[in-house]
Amino acid sequence: MSPSQEIDDAVGEGPARTASVVELLKQKNKALATARQKYQVAKEARDEEQMGVEMGRIDALHAIIRELEQQVAQEREQEASQRAKARVLAIKRAIGSVVSELNEDESRVAELLAEAIARLNDRYDQATQLRAEALALSDRFALPTPKLPDVVSPARRPIAVELARAMNKLRADVGTWESNERCEHKMRTRRTYAEAEGTPGAEIIEAAGLKPFPELTEYQRALIAGKEREQEEYRRQFAGLPSSPIASL
Repeated sequence: MSPSQEIDDAVGEGPARTASVVELLKQKNKALATARQKYQVAKEARDEEQMGVEMGRIDALHAIIRELEQQVAQEREQEASQRAKARVLAIKRAIGSVVSELNEDESRVAELLAEAIARLNDRYDQATQLRAEALALSDRFALPTPKLPDVVSPARRPIAVELARAMNKLRADVGTWESNERCEHKMRTRRTYAEAEGTPGAEIIEAAGLKPFPELTEYQRALIAGKEREQEEYRRQFAGLPSSPIASL
């Protein structure tokens, strides 16, 4: 029976398939560890027949495990893709409502602010008119100049500073940004999606894993091979040199 057929017979079909494949993978990894132990025992006993049996079992388990790992990865990717699709649909529905509420909040703030500013200006106009009236009467009829409080215009009152501070608290354009990481060779990049941290979408991405790095180009592979040859030559040249006394301190 081929590894693929054994896997299909074991896991079947249906919603529990992924869980079944994961469980089967655990079983096969456990069986592989057991086969390796038995192989070591047979090797120590110089039992070539049993060594051959266990080696065949190890090779078969390796083949099954590779296929199981591929299946698990594929099914997890499919499951995560469906979750992502559902989440994007939910976001599309939710964002319209949120934007509508944002517009309503903006209108409400504008109305309240306009009403408050109009009332403030009206109070200032009243106070200014009353002061002007009192001073006019005092001058015309030679009355003692009344002691009147100073009337500070709204633009010079502390509220103007508070309004400016409030304006600074309004969100500016945040925009979107992408977080990337480089591969071990510092030649390729991929997105880490850190900008979505703390969201349900980030949990979906974490469950599925990041996208693999792009395949190395021929030129990149040549560069890596050249660096490895240089390092190997460097190690070969210095392998026979005595260690530095300082290094041993």
